[in-house]
Amino acid sequence: MGIEFKKEGNACERCHKLDTDVGKMTHYKNHELDELLCQDCIKEIDDYYSLKCSKCGKPAHLRGNLIEYENEKICTICMDEINMKKIIKEEQKQERKNFMKSNWAKWITFGLTVTGIIVALLAIGI
Repeated sequence: MGIEFKKEGNACERCHKLDTDVGKMTHYKNHELDELLCQDCIKEIDDYYSLKCSKCGKPAHLRGNLIEYENEKICTICMDEINMKKIIKEEQKQERKNFMKSNWAKWITFGLTVTGIIVALLAIGI
């Protein structure tokens, strides 16, 4: 059985501290809350809801909070976009390498054909 706290006018409904310990209590009605809170809890809630992604500028609490990336705080959705771009870039680089490796015979044939045409033209005297 857990500890139950009474809803009184002199205790914070979030941290359950008495007004004698934390100071003035305020009836907080923002961010879908309707509770009697101490100033520390109000500041904590307001700080949480005021954080924004430095890349897209959207509120962090709506986009999975923030992640530190290259000295910036960005949301998880922007971080996923960055990771996807890195993956796509690596795949494209790998495709270019594989193209040269898988088509080497065609490239050699093409090179020899062009060389043969140039030699033939030089032999004819053009």
